[in-house]
This record gives sequence, C-alpha cells and structure tokens, in this order.
Amino acid sequence: MRGYPAAVRNFSEQFVKMQVMRHTADYHPESSFDKQEVMDVIDESRDAIDGFLAAPPEDRRAFAVYLLTKVRSA
Repeated sequence: MRGYPAAVRNFSEQFVKMQVMRHTADYHPESSFDKQEVMDVIDESRDAIDGFLAAPPEDRRAFAVYLLTKVRSA
C-alpha cells in the first residue's frame, strides 16, 4: 500500500475499520455502539470516500486491480 496516495490508503484503512465494526455488530449481539461514535465513523467514511474519488483515476484503477488480483510469490 506504500505506493498509493494517502487518499487511497486512507480509504482502504477506513473500509477495513467499517468492516470490522459491521462484523462486530452482526456476530456479537452483546456489543453496543455509542450514537456519537457511529456518527463519527460515518463522517470519517464519507471523508474517505470523497478523498478516494478525488484521487487520480490511474491510482484508483491500480488499486482496483490490486484488490482483484492475487499476489504470487516468486
């Protein structure tokens, strides 16, 4: 991920954060979330999406290819 602009890295990190929170909510019914915490994470996610969309198209395309391909060891 080091070769990608900060906006693309931030997007991927935020995506993982949201995925972890979703899995926690889905699979751990005893978990609870504070309303303000959720609102803050939603705002962070919107900002990450906006940043990603503002990144150069070639970086977004390269990131998509990275996600779709399997890294093979030499």
